[in-house]
Amino acid sequence: MRVHFKVFFAASISPSLPRIFALLAALAIFAASTTSQAEDLREADIAALAKQNNPKAGQLAQTIAVQKANQKAVALRANPQIAWQREHLTSSSDAEDILSVTLPLNRTRQQRVNQALARTKVAEAKSTALLGGSRAVYRALELFYACLAQEQRIKIEEATWQRLVEAKRVVARRREEGRLSGYELSRVELESEIARSRVEEARTVLASLQSELAPLLGRTVDELNLIGTLVPASTERAENAPASPALLALRSAAGFAGSAKSRAERTWIPTVSATAGMKIANAQDTDYGYVAGLSLNLPIWTGSTAMQKKAHARQEQVVAKADSIIAERSIRAAAAGKTLTGLRTEAERFESATKAQSIALKLAVESGYREGQRTLVELLDASATLSSVRTRTLNLHVAIKLAELELRDSRGEFE
Repeated sequence: MRVHFKVFFAASISPSLPRIFALLAALAIFAASTTSQAEDLREADIAALAKQNNPKAGQLAQTIAVQKANQKAVALRANPQIAWQREHLTSSSDAEDILSVTLPLNRTRQQRVNQALARTKVAEAKSTALLGGSRAVYRALELFYACLAQEQRIKIEEATWQRLVEAKRVVARRREEGRLSGYELSRVELESEIARSRVEEARTVLASLQSELAPLLGRTVDELNLIGTLVPASTERAENAPASPALLALRSAAGFAGSAKSRAERTWIPTVSATAGMKIANAQDTDYGYVAGLSLNLPIWTGSTAMQKKAHARQEQVVAKADSIIAERSIRAAAAGKTLTGLRTEAERFESATKAQSIALKLAVESGYREGQRTLVELLDASATLSSVRTRTLNLHVAIKLAELELRDSRGEFE
């Protein structure tokens, strides 16, 4: 945001020079305070902000919280039981009351299996959250480099436009001198307007990209000051990238499912409960005593076979998910690697083959046209050729950068 100030002094007032300087300084301070400061953002900043402001982060975090709560719920011990019993015969006035408390001494095997399966769900939810964060970072970096590329396209189009503006000035002067017809002037004016339109289009595309990127970073467009380069790196990133956190979480989930399967094999072990209480006999005299005992919960109907099948199926599901991610990433990494190698070779060849010729063409045509040795058609053709060379170089650099992002994402670098 730019703030402009105009200071008017009445003709009858003659303020001293120090007072004028003081007023201007105050206005400058006010302008600086009302101008939004853009934040320098590099690739590492983009990645960090994209993770922090991932639109789905809240939903993924709640999913993990739900699974953790479920894990705690299934780990709770069974509640103790309080019982009251009365024994009385109709042929007698005698009666006995028993008040007892029963406390399970160990968790059921089924409960232990469910506890391991709950841990499986927590680990799987963490993996899903990591993958979601990775996708958010990847998309933000795509937009980051797209913005940098669009800024370069604007510079290319502006350079073409400025060359045509200069050509229009030369043609107009020659037209006034009677050395050219109106055709040349009309032609260069039309070409200039086309170039200007391309500049405006490029600026609009950049604004659109920035408006999509800014919310992903929790920023406004005015706060973006993207700093980076599209020049390909001289060496490729190390192949031995750190293990993917998402895959590690899935391996943990598979391990918990395997533990559930192992526990399910011992569901035949009964649960032991202890019972203790007080006995009151009401006959001619009231007598007091106690009751104590142990009970076994026999798992006759909850056999181990069904639990084993459930745990085994869960383990196979998690392993299949991990294998699918690995296979997909392997295919993407291979394709990105081949693309990266080929494009780097072509970019080096193209830049080497066109650099000297582009400089020579630019100098020869522009100076020759100003001196009357080149025609307008030659100038326009040379301008289009120079623009095409710069655009082609930029497109190669962008394609290389996107291939680099694809390769890094396939290795789990953005998790």
